[in-house]
Amino acid sequence: MKKGVQHATGFIWRGDPGLARMRDLLRDGCVGRIREVHSTCALGGPLMAMNWIYDESAGGGGLMQHGTHVIDRVRWLLGTEFTALCGRLSRDVHTAPIGPEFHNTLDAFAWARDNRGGDLSSLPQAEVTADVGYDILAELGSGVRARLWESTHLTGPAEEEVTVLGDEGALTWSGSEGLTLRRPGGPAQSLTVDGQAGSGANTRREVGLQRWERLTAAFLAAVRTGATGDHPTLEDGWHLARIVDAVKRSHLSRRWEEV
Repeated sequence: MKKGVQHATGFIWRGDPGLARMRDLLRDGCVGRIREVHSTCALGGPLMAMNWIYDESAGGGGLMQHGTHVIDRVRWLLGTEFTALCGRLSRDVHTAPIGPEFHNTLDAFAWARDNRGGDLSSLPQAEVTADVGYDILAELGSGVRARLWESTHLTGPAEEEVTVLGDEGALTWSGSEGLTLRRPGGPAQSLTVDGQAGSGANTRREVGLQRWERLTAAFLAAVRTGATGDHPTLEDGWHLARIVDAVKRSHLSRRWEEV
């Protein structure tokens, strides 16, 4: 950036209309002073054929494949960095059938859904070396506490959900269900957002492409104008790499680690 070279990293969730609206509301102080942020991702994906997502040496794993997006959107929503954390990786899947080769995550999930409940025992098996989820307790530079949990395959009450809790209420983003604002002692208030996107393993392909289009447009605008755009950069990727490394250190040490 100091050399005037524009760059970007593919954290496409910043282009989600619901998350963008959530960020604006938080900046306007809708929940007062922010105390905590909670993120839950029960993606409910079926067992996939062996692919890079299950291969740690290829950069796979729930933390790397999807968790980096989750962590980036927390950083982006609150405008602050992770300073220390305690993390644990879930390694619940040990083998996967060897089937078609996939690079696109959505294709891998589509094959898995089509073969859900089928007899895959006749297929050769490969060792799964990557995690399929994580849980993280973290401290952020602003004094905010964070709790992040994800599973690639377990199903829960919300496929993807982010809640920010403050002194004056809580604001929740739940993918295609939009935003919900809760005040102390009051009923939940639904906030609809135009163009609200779906989320997680069941995201429609065209919705994911829309997020990529928004990121690409923001990056190209920055290249054309030379101005600093509001898109994720290589510096954001560097921050995420440091956080991922700290989670992996904590998983092994069973202790809190500095980021």
